[in-house]
Amino acid sequence: MANELNHTPHVMSPEEFADVKDTIKSLWTKLSFMRSLEDDNTVSFNKISDGDKVFISDCLTESEEAVLKKMVPLSVNVEKIQLSDLSHNQLWIIEDALTELLAQVRRNRMLAADDAYSGVSSMYSYIKQAAKDKVRGAVAMFDRLQSFHMKRVQAGKDAKAAKKKAEEEKIKAVADAIAEEQAKVAVQSGK
Repeated sequence: MANELNHTPHVMSPEEFADVKDTIKSLWTKLSFMRSLEDDNTVSFNKISDGDKVFISDCLTESEEAVLKKMVPLSVNVEKIQLSDLSHNQLWIIEDALTELLAQVRRNRMLAADDAYSGVSSMYSYIKQAAKDKVRGAVAMFDRLQSFHMKRVQAGKDAKAAKKKAEEEKIKAVADAIAEEQAKVAVQSGK
């Protein structure tokens, strides 16, 4: 598919590349109010759906009257809730834009890699044929390329096997934890 795109690669000049990296750093600086959070930090957060978003909006619409009629205590900081909602909305829009940008960068990176791999595959085939035809230097060159390729293939197989082993160990650990918890429950219910 990508080969059908008739893609002419664009390579940024060193200045262009530095400018893009500086722009990204500048964006991070402009978002310096954000806290640095890991996935572990977000596990306990509420998962907000579109319906929850409407619920937040509806409650905030009613908040002024609810506070005036003393339906909620003064300890409920409605202004902070409104600011949190506004921050959420702004960051959601930024996230959508960055997600789309990231998707396009990733797709273009993949296109460039596909072009490069397709090109070297053709070159490799020509070198292989030259080695078969005993062109001077081609056999040694092909042997080097073949060696590199086989090492890469083996590294890929090793990585796949390691990933599979890690997944199996994770599944076993979860199963062991469940069995341990079930045993505890069984002991407690037997008391």
